[in-house]
Amino acid sequence: MIDTNKYEGHQLSEFKISVAGQNHSWVKHQQTHGSINTMFVKHATAELIADAPILLAEIKRLRKEITALNKWADNVREYFGDEAMIDLYDIYGGEEE
Repeated sequence: MIDTNKYEGHQLSEFKISVAGQNHSWVKHQQTHGSINTMFVKHATAELIADAPILLAEIKRLRKEITALNKWADNVREYFGDEAMIDLYDIYGGEEE
């Protein structure tokens, strides 16, 4: 599992992408003190770098949702008992053991 705590305090800034050729892009990041960092990477890598803040936010959102669903399942299990819980693998199919 990814430890998202290590990203606390990350810079909330945008990365600018400019196409440098058929397969590569320049990724530019201007820091608050004025210096500019650039990287020459493949297009997909540039997109991943630019979308990192969005991906981090989505991971955090999904973790909250999973926690809420687990609490709900625990409440259902506590109220109705384990036999009331449906094994989703039985319904939707899962990997063979």
